[in-house]
Amino acid sequence: MEKEIIDVDGSNGGGQIVRNAIAYASFGAGMSVRVKNIRVTRSPSGLRAQHLTGVRFVASLVGASVDSQIGDVELVFSANSRLKANSVEGNSSTRSVSGGGGDSGYCPTADTGTAGSITLLVQAILPVLLFADSPVASRVLLIGGTNATLAPQFDYLQLIFRPFLARHFAIQFSLKLLRRGFYPRGGGRVELEALPQRNPIPGITLLDRGTVVRFDGVVIVGGNIPNMQKLQKTALALLKATFPHIPIEFTVSNGSADPEGKAFGSGSGILVYATTDTNCVLAGSCVGSPKEAPEKTAEKAVNELIKNLQENGCVDEYLQDQIILFLALANGVSRVRVGGITEHTYSAISLAEHLTSAKFSIEKDGVTNIISCVA
Repeated sequence: MEKEIIDVDGSNGGGQIVRNAIAYASFGAGMSVRVKNIRVTRSPSGLRAQHLTGVRFVASLVGASVDSQIGDVELVFSANSRLKANSVEGNSSTRSVSGGGGDSGYCPTADTGTAGSITLLVQAILPVLLFADSPVASRVLLIGGTNATLAPQFDYLQLIFRPFLARHFAIQFSLKLLRRGFYPRGGGRVELEALPQRNPIPGITLLDRGTVVRFDGVVIVGGNIPNMQKLQKTALALLKATFPHIPIEFTVSNGSADPEGKAFGSGSGILVYATTDTNCVLAGSCVGSPKEAPEKTAEKAVNELIKNLQENGCVDEYLQDQIILFLALANGVSRVRVGGITEHTYSAISLAEHLTSAKFSIEKDGVTNIISCVA
């Protein structure tokens, strides 16, 4: 019997709709999804290298065939099985999956072949590894850009996203930065290792934002970038002017575990984040540009953090939409206080309700909103 295909509108939510749709289809073997109008409101429209690399890699894990190419605005994905034990390490089809570039010679590898975001690859591949029918951890190598615009920086995933999943959902995975990769060369390398969940992830209640007790920051430098000390100096001055009595600590990262500290290309970035007395962590970040003074880059990151703090949510605007998939898969009821609801969050909720049995509601509570999910 031919499988029923569930249509998904990909015009809102960007590549996130594609990533989440193939994850849900992979969890429910036998589900087929057709994502239409992919990124039609973006320029350029359609699938980009990082989207297609993630799709092809997940397809290789669950026995799906994918005929789409870069630029296509429609994708059909039909999983034939859930990821089984050892299928990542042992399946030769996962040795090198590329969205437009070379073969690393490493098994298994997902290579965008461009400066396409590695963090978006993580978002596509991680859920499938976490919910695999496997008693052992899976490890993959991801190649592309580590610090790209229009995507979370690697440091956000490492310092904000990963600890959140561990703390609230008991989800265990690691990210090892081997080399930074900047636009336009890419070439960054990150090793992702994920331990499949042995038990259902719990529902969460996160309603008390608490009071900020400390700030941290990371200044990212790769290659020959002048005046990078101004990134840290400016961010420190702005935070101290607004929060004079809260301790602040900065680190500088050349972004590589390799002995020579190399990075592909030259680039910079900054991440600043606040920790509260209820263990909420909210961030602001910005990727540097040759056309922009480092002081301006630092100012954008700090202003973004301050905006997130003023909204009084327990998560920032970026984490808000990234956790919807996990709320939909959690066991029982979840409630999370957020600031303003982003379009990406609305799209993620709509997709989760379309492809799973989860039911969401949003309750206005003063200047905040409470997202509830019964899964």
